Amino acid sequence: MTNALTPILWCLGLVNLLVTIRLVRSPAYTPQQKIFQAILVWLLPVLGFVWIVYMLREDAHMPPKPNPYANRDDLQARDLYSGDHTNHR
Repeated sequence: MTNALTPILWCLGLVNLLVTIRLVRSPAYTPQQKIFQAILVWLLPVLGFVWIVYMLREDAHMPPKPNPYANRDDLQARDLYSGDHTNHR
């Protein structure tokens, strides 16, 4: 019985590892969300990775979040990043 389960457990571990790597590389989640979802993948092996893969696919179709620094000159971007909102002009 143990010999029959070994390949299944190896496959499950490999799939969980691949999903965890894809989750860590995804820009769609905050670090806290990634930690929670990785824990979910490893604690609920089958349901966890199915749910996370589904969510990753859904988020792949969403437009990227806008960059607040994209259309600013260097001074404005520096001030926005540092929290200095005084007008330099």
